[in-house]
Amino acid sequence: MLPFSSSRVRTRQGIPILPGYLPLLGHLHLLTQDMPVFFEEATRRHGPLFYMRTKDWVLFATGSEAFDLLRNKTTTSTHYHRVAQTFIGDSLLGYDGAPHRRMRASMNGPFTPRGIHSSGAATLARDTIERRMEGLSRSSLDVHEETQALALQIIFRIMGIPASDLDAWTEHYQRFLLSIFPIQIDLPFSPVRRAREAGLWLDDRYRGLMATASKLDADGTIATLLAARDEEGRGLTERELLDNLRLLALAGHETTASTMAWLVLELARHPEHFDALVDESIAASHVPISMDEVKNHPFAEALFRESVRLYPPIANITREVTEPMTVHGFDAKVGDVFGIPLCLFGRDPELYPDPEAFRPSRFLNRRIQISSMETAAFGGGPHFCLGYHFAHLETVQFAVAFARAMHARGTRPRLADGVKLERRYRPFAQPPKHSRIVLEPIGRRQ
Repeated sequence: MLPFSSSRVRTRQGIPILPGYLPLLGHLHLLTQDMPVFFEEATRRHGPLFYMRTKDWVLFATGSEAFDLLRNKTTTSTHYHRVAQTFIGDSLLGYDGAPHRRMRASMNGPFTPRGIHSSGAATLARDTIERRMEGLSRSSLDVHEETQALALQIIFRIMGIPASDLDAWTEHYQRFLLSIFPIQIDLPFSPVRRAREAGLWLDDRYRGLMATASKLDADGTIATLLAARDEEGRGLTERELLDNLRLLALAGHETTASTMAWLVLELARHPEHFDALVDESIAASHVPISMDEVKNHPFAEALFRESVRLYPPIANITREVTEPMTVHGFDAKVGDVFGIPLCLFGRDPELYPDPEAFRPSRFLNRRIQISSMETAAFGGGPHFCLGYHFAHLETVQFAVAFARAMHARGTRPRLADGVKLERRYRPFAQPPKHSRIVLEPIGRRQ
Protein backbone atom coordinates (compact mmCIF):
# COMPACT_ATOMS: atom_id res chain seq x y z
CA MET A 1 0.00 0.00 0.00
CA LEU A 2 0.93 3.66 -0.25
CA PRO A 3 3.44 4.79 2.42
CA PHE A 4 0.97 7.22 4.02
CA SER A 5 3.12 7.33 7.14
CA SER A 6 5.73 9.46 5.40
CA SER A 7 6.63 12.30 7.76
CA ARG A 8 6.99 14.95 5.07
CA VAL A 9 4.32 15.53 2.44
CA ARG A 10 5.12 17.51 -0.70
CA THR A 11 2.52 19.92 -2.07
CA ARG A 12 1.56 21.37 -5.42
CA GLN A 13 -0.40 24.65 -5.45
CA GLY A 14 -0.92 24.11 -1.73
CA ILE A 15 -2.54 20.69 -2.30
CA PRO A 16 -0.85 17.51 -0.93
CA ILE A 17 0.95 15.23 -3.38
CA LEU A 18 0.42 11.61 -2.39
CA PRO A 19 3.56 9.85 -1.18
CA GLY A 20 5.05 7.14 -3.35
CA TYR A 21 5.98 9.30 -6.35
CA LEU A 22 8.79 7.81 -8.48
CA PRO A 23 10.78 9.43 -11.31
CA LEU A 24 9.39 8.57 -14.77
CA LEU A 25 6.63 6.35 -13.31
CA GLY A 26 5.01 8.98 -11.10
CA HIS A 27 2.25 7.17 -9.19
CA LEU A 28 1.46 4.64 -11.94
CA HIS A 29 2.90 1.75 -9.97
CA LEU A 30 0.30 2.34 -7.24
CA LEU A 31 -2.76 2.07 -9.47
CA THR A 32 -3.09 -1.70 -9.47
CA GLN A 33 -3.89 -2.12 -5.79
CA ASP A 34 -7.20 -2.02 -3.89
CA MET A 35 -8.31 1.38 -5.16
CA PRO A 36 -11.41 1.90 -2.94
CA VAL A 37 -9.31 1.37 0.20
CA PHE A 38 -6.43 3.33 -1.36
CA PHE A 39 -8.57 6.42 -2.03
CA GLU A 40 -10.34 6.19 1.34
CA GLU A 41 -7.00 6.18 3.15
CA ALA A 42 -5.73 9.06 1.01
CA THR A 43 -8.84 11.10 1.89
CA ARG A 44 -8.49 10.37 5.62
CA ARG A 45 -4.83 11.36 5.60
CA HIS A 46 -4.83 14.31 3.23
CA GLY A 47 -8.40 15.53 2.86
CA PRO A 48 -10.76 15.53 -0.16
CA LEU A 49 -8.14 16.96 -2.57
CA PHE A 50 -4.75 15.46 -3.42
CA TYR A 51 -2.47 15.26 -6.44
CA MET A 52 -1.22 12.17 -8.26
CA ARG A 53 0.84 11.98 -11.44
CA THR A 54 0.18 9.41 -14.13
CA LYS A 55 0.97 10.76 -17.59
CA ASP A 56 0.10 14.29 -16.37
CA TRP A 57 -0.68 15.79 -12.99
CA VAL A 58 -4.21 14.91 -11.88
CA LEU A 59 -6.00 16.58 -8.96
CA PHE A 60 -8.21 13.97 -7.30
CA ALA A 61 -11.40 15.13 -5.61
CA THR A 62 -13.63 13.02 -3.38
CA GLY A 63 -17.10 13.54 -1.91
CA SER A 64 -20.29 14.93 -3.42
CA GLU A 65 -18.47 17.85 -5.07
CA ALA A 66 -16.52 15.30 -7.09
CA PHE A 67 -19.77 13.76 -8.30
CA ASP A 68 -20.88 17.18 -9.58
CA LEU A 69 -17.83 17.21 -11.87
CA LEU A 70 -19.36 14.32 -13.81
CA ARG A 71 -22.19 16.55 -15.02
CA ASN A 72 -19.75 18.27 -17.45
CA LYS A 73 -21.25 21.70 -16.88
CA THR A 74 -17.81 23.24 -16.31
CA THR A 75 -15.70 20.24 -17.29
CA THR A 76 -15.07 18.19 -20.42
CA SER A 77 -13.92 14.73 -21.51
CA THR A 78 -12.17 15.93 -24.68
CA HIS A 79 -8.74 15.64 -23.02
CA TYR A 80 -8.97 11.88 -23.61
CA HIS A 81 -7.96 12.60 -27.20
CA ARG A 82 -4.67 13.87 -25.83
CA VAL A 83 -3.95 11.14 -23.28
CA ALA A 84 -5.40 8.06 -25.03
CA GLN A 85 -5.87 8.81 -28.71
CA THR A 86 -4.97 5.33 -29.95
CA PHE A 87 -7.39 3.74 -27.53
CA ILE A 88 -10.48 5.96 -27.92
CA GLY A 89 -10.03 7.38 -31.44
CA ASP A 90 -13.19 9.17 -32.58
CA SER A 91 -15.47 7.38 -30.13
CA LEU A 92 -18.02 9.28 -28.07
CA LEU A 93 -15.80 8.96 -24.96
CA GLY A 94 -13.66 11.88 -26.12
CA TYR A 95 -16.38 14.33 -27.18
CA ASP A 96 -18.69 16.74 -25.41
CA GLY A 97 -21.37 19.25 -26.30
CA ALA A 98 -23.00 19.09 -29.74
CA PRO A 99 -20.60 16.47 -31.22
CA HIS A 100 -21.22 14.16 -28.27
CA ARG A 101 -25.00 14.66 -28.39
CA ARG A 102 -25.03 13.89 -32.12
CA MET A 103 -23.02 10.71 -31.69
CA ARG A 104 -24.93 9.61 -28.61
CA ALA A 105 -28.30 10.20 -30.30
CA SER A 106 -27.17 8.05 -33.22
CA MET A 107 -26.14 5.20 -30.90
CA ASN A 108 -28.78 5.20 -28.15
CA GLY A 109 -31.36 3.05 -29.94
CA PRO A 110 -29.73 -0.41 -29.72
CA PHE A 111 -28.82 0.11 -26.06
CA THR A 112 -32.20 1.09 -24.64
CA PRO A 113 -34.14 -1.72 -22.92
CA ARG A 114 -36.45 -1.89 -25.95
CA GLY A 115 -33.56 -1.80 -28.41
CA ILE A 116 -31.67 -4.59 -26.63
CA HIS A 117 -34.74 -6.81 -26.90
CA SER A 118 -35.86 -5.89 -30.43
CA SER A 119 -32.36 -6.25 -31.95
CA GLY A 120 -32.18 -9.82 -30.68
CA ALA A 121 -29.16 -9.02 -28.45
CA ALA A 122 -30.97 -10.09 -25.27
CA THR A 123 -31.98 -13.47 -26.68
CA LEU A 124 -28.52 -14.06 -28.18
CA ALA A 125 -26.88 -13.25 -24.85
CA ARG A 126 -29.26 -15.58 -23.01
CA ASP A 127 -28.64 -18.43 -25.45
CA THR A 128 -24.85 -17.97 -25.30
CA ILE A 129 -24.87 -17.93 -21.49
CA GLU A 130 -27.08 -21.01 -21.21
CA ARG A 131 -24.93 -23.02 -23.60
CA ARG A 132 -21.78 -22.17 -21.70
CA MET A 133 -23.38 -22.94 -18.33
CA GLU A 134 -24.62 -26.29 -19.60
CA GLY A 135 -21.06 -27.08 -20.68
CA LEU A 136 -19.54 -26.58 -17.23
CA SER A 137 -18.50 -30.17 -16.65
CA ARG A 138 -15.37 -29.51 -14.59
CA SER A 139 -15.27 -29.88 -10.82
CA SER A 140 -13.34 -26.62 -10.44
CA LEU A 141 -12.69 -23.56 -12.55
CA ASP A 142 -10.99 -20.18 -12.65
CA VAL A 143 -14.00 -17.89 -12.38
CA HIS A 144 -12.58 -14.76 -13.99
CA GLU A 145 -11.04 -16.71 -16.86
CA GLU A 146 -14.47 -18.26 -17.47
CA THR A 147 -16.43 -14.99 -17.33
CA GLN A 148 -13.93 -13.18 -19.55
CA ALA A 149 -14.33 -15.83 -22.23
CA LEU A 150 -18.11 -15.76 -21.87
CA ALA A 151 -18.49 -11.97 -21.94
CA LEU A 152 -16.25 -11.61 -24.97
CA GLN A 153 -18.13 -14.38 -26.75
CA ILE A 154 -21.43 -12.59 -26.08
CA ILE A 155 -20.30 -9.20 -27.36
CA PHE A 156 -18.68 -10.70 -30.48
CA ARG A 157 -21.74 -12.83 -31.24
CA ILE A 158 -23.96 -9.76 -30.93
CA MET A 159 -21.75 -8.03 -33.48
CA GLY A 160 -22.21 -10.93 -35.88
CA ILE A 161 -18.74 -12.46 -35.60
CA PRO A 162 -18.76 -16.18 -36.51
CA ALA A 163 -17.96 -18.58 -33.68
CA SER A 164 -15.06 -19.99 -35.72
CA ASP A 165 -13.35 -16.57 -35.68
CA LEU A 166 -13.68 -15.86 -31.94
CA ASP A 167 -10.17 -16.99 -31.03
CA ALA A 168 -8.53 -14.65 -33.56
CA TRP A 169 -10.70 -11.72 -32.46
CA THR A 170 -9.92 -12.41 -28.81
CA GLU A 171 -6.17 -12.49 -29.50
CA HIS A 172 -6.25 -9.16 -31.35
CA TYR A 173 -8.43 -7.49 -28.73
CA GLN A 174 -5.94 -8.48 -26.05
CA ARG A 175 -3.17 -6.88 -28.11
CA PHE A 176 -5.28 -3.77 -28.71
CA LEU A 177 -5.61 -3.35 -24.93
CA LEU A 178 -1.88 -2.64 -24.88
CA SER A 179 -2.75 0.82 -26.25
CA ILE A 180 -3.46 1.93 -22.68
CA PHE A 181 0.10 0.98 -21.66
CA PRO A 182 1.38 4.09 -19.84
CA ILE A 183 4.78 4.31 -21.57
CA GLN A 184 3.99 5.36 -25.13
CA ILE A 185 7.23 4.56 -26.99
CA ASP A 186 6.65 3.42 -30.58
CA LEU A 187 9.32 0.82 -31.38
CA PRO A 188 9.12 -2.55 -33.19
CA PHE A 189 7.42 -5.11 -30.94
CA SER A 190 6.66 -2.45 -28.29
CA PRO A 191 3.19 -2.47 -26.66
CA VAL A 192 2.24 0.68 -28.60
CA ARG A 193 3.25 -0.81 -31.97
CA ARG A 194 1.50 -4.13 -31.27
CA ALA A 195 -1.65 -2.30 -30.18
CA ARG A 196 -1.70 -0.17 -33.34
CA GLU A 197 -1.28 -3.23 -35.58
CA ALA A 198 -4.08 -5.01 -33.71
CA GLY A 199 -6.30 -1.95 -34.15
CA LEU A 200 -5.75 -2.03 -37.91
CA TRP A 201 -6.63 -5.75 -37.97
CA LEU A 202 -9.83 -5.07 -36.04
CA ASP A 203 -10.78 -2.16 -38.31
CA ASP A 204 -10.37 -4.32 -41.39
CA ARG A 205 -12.59 -7.06 -39.94
CA TYR A 206 -15.18 -4.57 -38.75
CA ARG A 207 -15.40 -3.11 -42.25
CA GLY A 208 -16.23 -6.59 -43.49
CA LEU A 209 -18.96 -6.96 -40.86
CA MET A 210 -20.33 -3.53 -41.76
CA ALA A 211 -20.46 -4.45 -45.44
CA THR A 212 -22.46 -7.56 -44.57
CA ALA A 213 -24.72 -5.68 -42.17
CA SER A 214 -25.47 -2.97 -44.75
CA LYS A 215 -27.56 -5.44 -46.73
CA LEU A 216 -31.26 -4.61 -46.60
CA ASP A 217 -32.27 -7.83 -44.89
CA ALA A 218 -29.54 -7.80 -42.25
CA ASP A 219 -30.30 -7.30 -38.56
CA GLY A 220 -28.29 -7.16 -35.33
CA THR A 221 -26.39 -4.46 -33.45
CA ILE A 222 -24.05 -3.35 -36.26
CA ALA A 223 -26.91 -3.12 -38.76
CA THR A 224 -28.90 -1.08 -36.24
CA LEU A 225 -25.97 1.30 -35.70
CA LEU A 226 -25.44 1.68 -39.45
CA ALA A 227 -29.07 2.66 -39.89
CA ALA A 228 -29.26 4.87 -36.78
CA ARG A 229 -29.75 8.61 -37.19
CA ASP A 230 -29.80 11.54 -34.80
CA GLU A 231 -32.62 14.08 -34.58
CA GLU A 232 -31.37 15.82 -37.73
CA GLY A 233 -31.08 12.62 -39.74
CA ARG A 234 -27.30 12.28 -39.49
CA GLY A 235 -25.61 8.95 -38.90
CA LEU A 236 -22.14 7.98 -37.77
CA THR A 237 -19.16 8.30 -40.09
CA GLU A 238 -17.19 5.13 -40.85
CA ARG A 239 -14.36 6.27 -38.54
CA GLU A 240 -16.78 7.03 -35.71
CA LEU A 241 -18.50 3.69 -36.11
CA LEU A 242 -15.20 1.76 -36.16
CA ASP A 243 -13.85 3.48 -33.05
CA ASN A 244 -17.10 3.14 -31.15
CA LEU A 245 -17.37 -0.56 -32.02
CA ARG A 246 -13.86 -1.16 -30.70
CA LEU A 247 -14.66 0.72 -27.49
CA LEU A 248 -18.04 -0.97 -27.04
CA ALA A 249 -16.49 -4.40 -27.41
CA LEU A 250 -13.94 -3.58 -24.73
CA ALA A 251 -16.42 -1.95 -22.33
CA GLY A 252 -18.97 -4.62 -23.12
CA HIS A 253 -16.84 -7.51 -21.92
CA GLU A 254 -14.07 -6.47 -19.53
CA THR A 255 -16.28 -4.65 -17.02
CA THR A 256 -19.13 -7.18 -17.21
CA ALA A 257 -16.73 -10.12 -16.90
CA SER A 258 -15.32 -8.61 -13.72
CA THR A 259 -18.79 -8.08 -12.22
CA MET A 260 -19.92 -11.61 -13.06
CA ALA A 261 -16.74 -13.09 -11.58
CA TRP A 262 -17.11 -11.21 -8.31
CA LEU A 263 -20.77 -12.23 -8.11
CA VAL A 264 -19.90 -15.93 -8.36
CA LEU A 265 -17.02 -15.64 -5.90
CA GLU A 266 -19.33 -14.04 -3.34
CA LEU A 267 -21.93 -16.78 -3.93
CA ALA A 268 -19.17 -19.30 -3.24
CA ARG A 269 -18.34 -17.49 -0.01
CA HIS A 270 -21.99 -17.07 1.07
CA PRO A 271 -23.99 -20.29 0.61
CA GLU A 272 -27.12 -18.58 1.97
CA HIS A 273 -27.04 -16.16 -0.98
CA PHE A 274 -26.54 -19.01 -3.42
CA ASP A 275 -29.55 -20.87 -1.95
CA ALA A 276 -31.72 -17.74 -2.24
CA LEU A 277 -30.66 -17.27 -5.87
CA VAL A 278 -31.41 -20.91 -6.71
CA ASP A 279 -34.87 -20.71 -5.13
CA GLU A 280 -35.70 -17.57 -7.15
CA SER A 281 -34.17 -18.86 -10.40
CA ILE A 282 -35.88 -22.26 -10.50
CA ALA A 283 -39.23 -20.66 -9.62
CA ALA A 284 -39.10 -18.87 -13.01
CA SER A 285 -39.83 -20.70 -16.24
CA HIS A 286 -36.76 -19.36 -18.07
CA VAL A 287 -33.81 -16.99 -18.00
CA PRO A 288 -35.07 -13.41 -18.59
CA ILE A 289 -34.74 -11.84 -22.04
CA SER A 290 -36.06 -8.35 -21.28
CA MET A 291 -35.78 -5.76 -18.54
CA ASP A 292 -39.46 -6.35 -17.74
CA GLU A 293 -38.70 -10.02 -17.08
CA VAL A 294 -35.69 -9.04 -14.97
CA LYS A 295 -38.15 -7.58 -12.46
CA ASN A 296 -39.17 -11.17 -11.67
CA HIS A 297 -35.64 -11.74 -10.32
CA PRO A 298 -35.18 -9.15 -7.55
CA PHE A 299 -32.51 -11.16 -5.72
CA ALA A 300 -30.45 -11.64 -8.88
CA GLU A 301 -30.77 -7.89 -9.47
CA ALA A 302 -29.65 -7.21 -5.90
CA LEU A 303 -26.62 -9.44 -6.46
CA PHE A 304 -25.73 -7.41 -9.56
CA ARG A 305 -26.02 -4.07 -7.74
CA GLU A 306 -24.14 -5.23 -4.66
CA SER A 307 -21.34 -6.71 -6.80
CA VAL A 308 -20.95 -3.42 -8.68
CA ARG A 309 -21.11 -1.43 -5.43
CA LEU A 310 -18.42 -3.43 -3.64
CA TYR A 311 -16.30 -4.17 -6.72
CA PRO A 312 -16.80 -1.24 -9.12
CA PRO A 313 -15.16 -2.22 -12.42
CA ILE A 314 -13.65 1.22 -13.05
CA ALA A 315 -11.83 2.92 -10.17
CA ASN A 316 -11.78 6.48 -11.45
CA ILE A 317 -12.27 8.73 -14.44
CA THR A 318 -11.02 12.21 -15.26
CA ARG A 319 -12.49 15.53 -16.38
CA GLU A 320 -10.73 18.67 -17.65
CA VAL A 321 -11.86 22.09 -16.41
CA THR A 322 -13.40 24.37 -19.07
CA GLU A 323 -14.38 27.32 -16.84
CA PRO A 324 -12.82 28.63 -13.61
CA MET A 325 -14.46 26.82 -10.71
CA THR A 326 -14.05 26.12 -7.01
CA VAL A 327 -13.92 22.58 -5.61
CA HIS A 328 -13.48 22.03 -1.88
CA GLY A 329 -12.21 25.61 -1.59
CA PHE A 330 -9.60 25.22 -4.34
CA ASP A 331 -9.82 27.63 -7.28
CA ALA A 332 -9.31 25.46 -10.35
CA LYS A 333 -8.36 27.07 -13.63
CA VAL A 334 -9.10 26.12 -17.23
CA GLY A 335 -7.03 23.11 -18.24
CA ASP A 336 -6.74 21.56 -14.78
CA VAL A 337 -7.56 17.84 -14.80
CA PHE A 338 -9.62 16.33 -11.98
CA GLY A 339 -9.64 12.66 -11.07
CA ILE A 340 -12.97 11.36 -9.75
CA PRO A 341 -12.76 8.10 -7.76
CA LEU A 342 -15.96 6.37 -8.86
CA CYS A 343 -15.08 3.50 -6.54
CA LEU A 344 -15.85 5.62 -3.45
CA PHE A 345 -19.49 6.49 -4.19
CA GLY A 346 -20.69 3.03 -3.19
CA ARG A 347 -18.85 3.15 0.13
CA ASP A 348 -20.65 5.98 1.91
CA PRO A 349 -21.40 4.49 5.38
CA GLU A 350 -24.55 6.62 5.66
CA LEU A 351 -25.97 4.94 2.57
CA TYR A 352 -24.31 1.57 3.11
CA PRO A 353 -23.56 0.66 6.73
CA ASP A 354 -20.57 -1.68 7.01
CA PRO A 355 -19.64 -0.99 3.36
CA GLU A 356 -17.08 -3.83 3.10
CA ALA A 357 -19.78 -6.43 3.79
CA PHE A 358 -21.45 -8.14 0.83
CA ARG A 359 -25.18 -7.67 1.53
CA PRO A 360 -27.57 -7.96 -1.43
CA SER A 361 -30.43 -7.20 1.00
CA ARG A 362 -29.42 -3.51 0.76
CA PHE A 363 -31.23 -3.42 -2.58
CA LEU A 364 -34.31 -5.49 -1.71
CA ASN A 365 -37.74 -4.07 -0.87
CA ARG A 366 -36.64 -0.48 -1.48
CA ARG A 367 -39.30 2.20 -1.56
CA ILE A 368 -37.16 4.71 -3.44
CA GLN A 369 -35.55 4.39 -6.86
CA ILE A 370 -31.84 3.82 -7.35
CA SER A 371 -30.20 7.26 -7.36
CA SER A 372 -27.63 8.59 -9.81
CA MET A 373 -25.09 8.55 -6.97
CA GLU A 374 -25.74 4.82 -6.51
CA THR A 375 -25.11 4.10 -10.20
CA ALA A 376 -21.97 6.26 -10.26
CA ALA A 377 -19.86 3.18 -10.98
CA PHE A 378 -21.23 3.59 -14.52
CA GLY A 379 -20.32 7.30 -14.64
CA GLY A 380 -22.67 10.23 -14.62
CA GLY A 381 -23.97 13.17 -16.59
CA PRO A 382 -23.87 13.02 -20.41
CA HIS A 383 -21.24 10.26 -20.34
CA PHE A 384 -23.26 7.80 -18.27
CA CYS A 385 -22.43 4.34 -19.60
CA LEU A 386 -24.21 3.64 -22.89
CA GLY A 387 -24.25 -0.08 -22.13
CA TYR A 388 -25.64 0.13 -18.58
CA HIS A 389 -28.95 -1.59 -19.38
CA PHE A 390 -27.24 -4.39 -21.28
CA ALA A 391 -24.71 -4.95 -18.47
CA HIS A 392 -27.62 -5.08 -16.01
CA LEU A 393 -29.58 -7.60 -18.10
CA GLU A 394 -26.55 -9.70 -19.05
CA THR A 395 -25.37 -10.06 -15.44
CA VAL A 396 -28.84 -11.04 -14.21
CA GLN A 397 -29.11 -13.56 -17.05
CA PHE A 398 -25.76 -15.00 -16.05
CA ALA A 399 -26.68 -15.25 -12.35
CA VAL A 400 -29.99 -16.98 -13.12
CA ALA A 401 -28.48 -19.37 -15.68
CA PHE A 402 -25.59 -20.23 -13.34
CA ALA A 403 -27.98 -21.03 -10.49
CA ARG A 404 -30.23 -23.13 -12.72
CA ALA A 405 -27.27 -25.07 -14.12
CA MET A 406 -25.84 -25.74 -10.66
CA HIS A 407 -29.25 -26.90 -9.41
CA ALA A 408 -29.67 -29.23 -12.38
CA ARG A 409 -26.25 -30.77 -11.68
CA GLY A 410 -26.81 -30.95 -7.94
CA THR A 411 -23.74 -28.86 -7.17
CA ARG A 412 -22.90 -25.63 -5.39
CA PRO A 413 -19.84 -23.36 -5.58
CA ARG A 414 -17.33 -22.87 -2.80
CA LEU A 415 -14.03 -21.02 -2.79
CA ALA A 416 -11.02 -23.21 -3.44
CA ASP A 417 -8.58 -23.49 -0.55
CA GLY A 418 -6.34 -20.46 -0.22
CA VAL A 419 -8.39 -18.07 -2.38
CA LYS A 420 -8.61 -14.58 -0.89
CA LEU A 421 -10.97 -12.03 -2.43
CA GLU A 422 -8.73 -9.02 -2.95
CA ARG A 423 -9.45 -6.28 -5.48
CA ARG A 424 -6.83 -5.40 -8.04
CA TYR A 425 -7.07 -3.00 -10.99
CA ARG A 426 -5.45 -3.99 -14.31
CA PRO A 427 -6.96 -1.43 -15.22
CA PHE A 428 -10.42 -2.80 -14.37
CA ALA A 429 -11.31 -4.31 -11.00
CA GLN A 430 -10.39 -7.96 -11.22
CA PRO A 431 -10.34 -10.81 -8.73
CA PRO A 432 -6.90 -12.08 -7.71
CA LYS A 433 -5.17 -14.44 -10.11
CA HIS A 434 -6.23 -18.06 -9.84
CA SER A 435 -9.54 -17.17 -8.19
CA ARG A 436 -10.81 -20.71 -8.39
CA ILE A 437 -14.06 -22.19 -7.15
CA VAL A 438 -14.93 -25.82 -6.56
CA LEU A 439 -18.30 -27.17 -7.72
CA GLU A 440 -19.10 -29.65 -4.99
CA PRO A 441 -21.99 -32.14 -5.03
CA ILE A 442 -24.98 -31.60 -2.79
CA GLY A 443 -28.29 -33.39 -2.41
CA ARG A 444 -30.82 -32.17 -4.95
CA ARG A 445 -33.08 -29.59 -3.33
CA GLN A 446 -36.84 -30.01 -3.67
